[in-house]
Amino acid sequence: MTTTLGEYVQLEQEQLAPATVGRVEAAPAQFIGFADFTAQGKFIKPLTTPPGIVGPGSQVMVSITEIDGSNTPFMGNAFMQVFNIVPQSNLIRVACQLFWGDPLRVRLNVVIF
Repeated sequence: MTTTLGEYVQLEQEQLAPATVGRVEAAPAQFIGFADFTAQGKFIKPLTTPPGIVGPGSQVMVSITEIDGSNTPFMGNAFMQVFNIVPQSNLIRVACQLFWGDPLRVRLNVVIF
């Protein structure tokens, strides 16, 4: 099933089958940070972290938002999407896309568990 931006698709019940969670535990975030930069279209952004903060087994969450000239987040007209997050040793690779024709200032917010 192909979905275009702005289209809502009702998923069939079998597509929403429950998944088993491998490990469940309460844990505070080890690291919370952000990176501000200018981007356009599809991109992969490597984010370096202090030594020992992230590795291949880390649980990482990333969100993206547009920022203004003062680096303040705001809701612009562009759609933005985070596709993949790959934690590596002292590095996180984040694949994103901005659905806008011109370069935009964006912020990646990062939480590592």
